Amino acid sequence: MPECGVDRLAPTCPLKPVCDEPKLACRPPYWSRARNAWVRAESPGEAKQRYTKIARVLASTAERLTKCGDGAACEPVRWQGTAAQLAMATLTVVLPESGLREDIQFGREPLGRGAQGDACPMQVDARDAPYPAAWAPEAEEQPIAYTKGRREAVADTT
Repeated sequence: MPECGVDRLAPTCPLKPVCDEPKLACRPPYWSRARNAWVRAESPGEAKQRYTKIARVLASTAERLTKCGDGAACEPVRWQGTAAQLAMATLTVVLPESGLREDIQFGREPLGRGAQGDACPMQVDARDAPYPAAWAPEAEEQPIAYTKGRREAVADTT
């Protein structure tokens, strides 16, 4: 919460609950030692908007990937089922991996990254990201994977 400032002892925002219900999302901002910043849980409305966007992107990506090979300009995936089944299979992996946590989705350090710098809701090791990417020339895959700046650029696109 940048609006709360950067001083643990002198917040520049009100430290009061954001709603009157006894829920995590209503708790006041608090200082996170791990993030060295003021934080709060996202509101139910913010979470709903984020989940809606995730669902739409997941559905449209599954639809696009399952259409590959029908004259579409993309690399076909090895999937025998429907687009809806691909989206649900992906969600089946994502939920236990990250619980769709906001910090993991956006790779917010230090807690939103895995031990190897994993980035994205599936917590894919960022070093593995360029290998299945159809846009990455084969000769560039390893240099991207093992060059921190280039790897982070790929992670930031997830």
